[in-house]
Amino acid sequence: MSTRLPAVKEKLIRIKSMLAAVKGNERHAADLQIRLDKITNILTENESKIWLRTRVGEPMLKELQDAVDDAFKALEGGYSAYESYEVALREIEKKVAKIDEESRRRSMVVT
Repeated sequence: MSTRLPAVKEKLIRIKSMLAAVKGNERHAADLQIRLDKITNILTENESKIWLRTRVGEPMLKELQDAVDDAFKALEGGYSAYESYEVALREIEKKVAKIDEESRRRSMVVT
């Protein structure tokens, strides 16, 4: 398995714990946690896919890892960085949707 996916999942867990510690805007943080849960679920569903270790999948995982790193850095900036975190989270969602779509496309059975 690619070493990128476990690192990405670990960083997502750290981001989620940072959001859980937010005081003052718990409702918004809870919404962000739900979005992170969806991302994590999609990654968990696709982590055993062989194609992720190919020349197609590795660049996708690299892009995802970069997006997650950007989101983590934005969130480290504190509450004032939520706007940049939102942008980074949308980017993560795009990357994960791309991975999910590729998995769906590859799992289609032609009869």
